[in-house]
Amino acid sequence: METPEGDAKVGRLHFIGGSEKSVRDILADLATTSDRTERAEWLRERLADGPMRSKDLEQEAVEHVFSKRTYERARRQVHVRPEQLPTGPRGKNEWWTALPGEAGQHDPA
Repeated sequence: METPEGDAKVGRLHFIGGSEKSVRDILADLATTSDRTERAEWLRERLADGPMRSKDLEQEAVEHVFSKRTYERARRQVHVRPEQLPTGPRGKNEWWTALPGEAGQHDPA
């Protein structure tokens, strides 16, 4: 491309369709592998003793370690999925998070 200061090389953006990823997701993918591994390890360690109430686990992540969004990415990386169980007062459902293969094995204490 010609400029008043001489020729310049520039990139070209070509839209090829929509994406499920947001700009935030794309930027998060730029995190180092060690960062992602560290966050996933934190989650595995927290769940090593068994399932935890999802709200307690998420609150701990946000208060002490990383953002809610980063916690959600770590959860996907470790392949954990919250599950509703009737452990609340009068059998009310609560969300629990467990490592794969441990779903339903909760300790409501």
